[in-house]
Amino acid sequence: MDMKILIVDDEPKLRQTLAEVFVANGYDVFMASDGKEALKIYSGKDINFVLMDIGMPKMDGITAYREMIKINSALKEKANPHIVLMTGDVVKLEEAMKEGIKVSGKPFDTEKVIALFSELMWEETKKSAIFSQSSSVKSNVKT
Repeated sequence: MDMKILIVDDEPKLRQTLAEVFVANGYDVFMASDGKEALKIYSGKDINFVLMDIGMPKMDGITAYREMIKINSALKEKANPHIVLMTGDVVKLEEAMKEGIKVSGKPFDTEKVIALFSELMWEETKKSAIFSQSSSVKSNVKT
């Protein structure tokens, strides 16, 4: 199962470093520099994971997060991706947490971020296997 991650950050060096780490760990990586660009990519791709900065120009990460959830609600067949927001701003971190959004502080340890996404990938793989088994059971049931 190919796992696709969208990395969204207005800092090019950080975006590139994260991309290299995720590629080395087997992910297909897409990158965006702000929330608006992220939504364009997100709308056209089957993204499993999003790692997104909160503080960005044009559209912040929390607004982009809300828009991604709206896109998923409109497309019922598309499962919600795992979205983790990043910030070094304590106020924004608390705001995101109050909304139930997964948040990682900045600066962060790339090994911890990879471990988090590995755990999320495991959850995704289990869901996919359960869905696949459920579908095959339904197709074998005769009425």
